[in-house]
Amino acid sequence: MKQLTFSLALFFSLVLTLMAQQIEIPVPVQEAQNLRYPKAEAVIWDATEEGEFVATFMLGALELSSRYDEKGMWLGTLIYLDQSDVPQPIHSTVARKYSSYEMYDVMKVEEPTGGSYYEATLESDADALLVRFDAAGKVLLSERIDMELE
Repeated sequence: MKQLTFSLALFFSLVLTLMAQQIEIPVPVQEAQNLRYPKAEAVIWDATEEGEFVATFMLGALELSSRYDEKGMWLGTLIYLDQSDVPQPIHSTVARKYSSYEMYDVMKVEEPTGGSYYEATLESDADALLVRFDAAGKVLLSERIDMELE
């Protein structure tokens, strides 16, 4: 009986997991993604609690995530960067202002207004920061974040 109960629990758990993974993406959202990024490959869709749809995909060697509302309006894109792709002025600012920190998880954020900025996580032995930069390396925002440091 215990084996049957365990098997049924496992079965329903798998069914619920599979059902949760099947996200219905509205046609206007899919069309907007295809128009904006026609060469996107390996697109994986997700939905947020706020009702937005997120497409994570590859564009050449870059990984990107784009957000859309339910009508297909583009809300922004994150471009995940390797250290070698981070603009030199940002590296210079980090070396000058945050010399005890290491830079991780750098991304370029593109906004519907046409603007863009860069965001990076900086970690030291003591704390971690989320820092926003413009392309010239100017700090636009710097805030402490909670992170488990090893």
